[in-house]
Amino acid sequence: MHSGFRPEVHGHVLGLADATATHLRTGRPDRAVRCAARLHDSARRLK
Repeated sequence: MHSGFRPEVHGHVLGLADATATHLRTGRPDRAVRCAARLHDSARRLK
């Protein structure tokens, strides 16, 4: 069931996306991969 827009969840996903991009820019692909995995997991909960 779709629960609608939840700002706290969307904010969390955007924060993870930003962290992933930051790790990629600063040359930390290992951390970027971990963030991306958490991002994927969180984004699936938005459905």
